[in-house]
Amino acid sequence: ERMGLIDSNSGSKETLTRDLAAAERLLRDGNPIDAAVALASIVDSPRYADFADFIEYQNAEYYLGVALQEAGAYGAAQNAFERVLRRGPDAAYWGPAHRHAVDLALETRDFAGTLQRLEAIPSSTPIPPSAAGERAYLRGRAAYEAGDFIAAEGDFTTISKKSRLYSS
Repeated sequence: ERMGLIDSNSGSKETLTRDLAAAERLLRDGNPIDAAVALASIVDSPRYADFADFIEYQNAEYYLGVALQEAGAYGAAQNAFERVLRRGPDAAYWGPAHRHAVDLALETRDFAGTLQRLEAIPSSTPIPPSAAGERAYLRGRAAYEAGDFIAAEGDFTTISKKSRLYSS
């Protein structure tokens, strides 16, 4: 914007919706890198800064994480999901972003690191039971990997049988 390349007044709800639809189309068509570029141009652009509370903008934030994850850019995806999670558990995409962050931990086997990053995100609202169960699973996996089998068992027993991570 300082260089005069982007007019911060050129964004509108219509252009946001149009740009988001184009990015989602790229993602659906199997082009996660192109989709990530398109989505980053929405969420990192000053032209859409005034629309940060709109559901379309929040959708773009979430799908940026999804696109980056599909592209294999795990660190950048984690950052994008954390951006969504900082909105708090009542935000529309908080649950899906949390699930994807946990999926990244499973994919990268960085249980302790991901848990630490998730728990460092401040929230004045309690997290949902499903997310608490996912965090207990990460805590248990981290303890298991560290050889602390008693702590791991204790964490695993707190996971609800309804959890997607519950194992019989």
